[in-house]
Amino acid sequence: MTSTRILIVEDDPIARGNMRDMLERAGFDCLEAEDGRVGLAIARAEKPVLVLMDMTLPHLDGVSAIAHLKQDP
Repeated sequence: MTSTRILIVEDDPIARGNMRDMLERAGFDCLEAEDGRVGLAIARAEKPVLVLMDMTLPHLDGVSAIAHLKQDP
């Protein structure tokens, strides 16, 4: 098992839950966000090794959120 943190940013709670369940069964620690702004804040605070980002999200779409993360050292 690993303690690798993965952030799942997905506005569909069923899809997000399915991804979380699958990843946790594989031994990953999961963080979750329901929109782009929350996902961006969690990514900056928690620094996960991987972000699974939906492209169409409320408040801040996935493409813009990733662009913000790429600019943040």
